[in-house]
Amino acid sequence: MAMTSINVRVDENDKQWFDWFCGELGMSMSTAIQMYIKAAKRENKLPIALALDPFCSESNMRHLEESLKAFDTGERGRPLTTEEMEALGLGEDENSVHGKSGRRADELDAA
Repeated sequence: MAMTSINVRVDENDKQWFDWFCGELGMSMSTAIQMYIKAAKRENKLPIALALDPFCSESNMRHLEESLKAFDTGERGRPLTTEEMEALGLGEDENSVHGKSGRRADELDAA
């Protein structure tokens, strides 16, 4: 099989770290990259996991913006009690700091 070269531009620190990492595994960077390409060919996909951080979800960003506005204007809702947090299902929906209902403590008081 004929071999060819690939030139890739990377950050100098990343290159140094990857060279060290590969050395710790007992292989060269070239061998590691060849393994990556073979895995992509075998699996017909990139052999890495890509994911978005739930902290950066649209609902959480909206909540953070509202919280910052409330802080800036001096309008802050009271903290939630444990019972209110459980009633709202906080912690069950990993993509939202508001939980299932999407309501804050000050909204509960108004209800």
